[in-house]
Amino acid sequence: YSKSPFGQKLICEDCGEFFGHKVWHNHANTEKYDVWYCNHRYDGNKKCSTPTIKEAEVKTAFEKLLKKLDNGETAYSDELWRKIVDYIMVKPNNNLEFHLKDGQKFTIAL
Repeated sequence: YSKSPFGQKLICEDCGEFFGHKVWHNHANTEKYDVWYCNHRYDGNKKCSTPTIKEAEVKTAFEKLLKKLDNGETAYSDELWRKIVDYIMVKPNNNLEFHLKDGQKFTIAL
């Protein structure tokens, strides 16, 4: 999913691997969700304990980050994301640890 701004930006804290993109459907097959989870979650005996996260949740967490940065920006955009975010460490406790390109680090709860 190389065109996504989230590709190679979400990293599993358990194993250090990237998160991959999937499209999930609800049981009635009336809604689709873009989700991300560790690419190695189902490899071998040890399962990573990091959560599956909806893309919308990542965008909401980014908007919470923008409020903390207080730089006048409040809404998610792919351009702003690419400008600010170096990578995100996805933690098992439903927290995202944003590592910014300027060296700052912030933890945002999902």
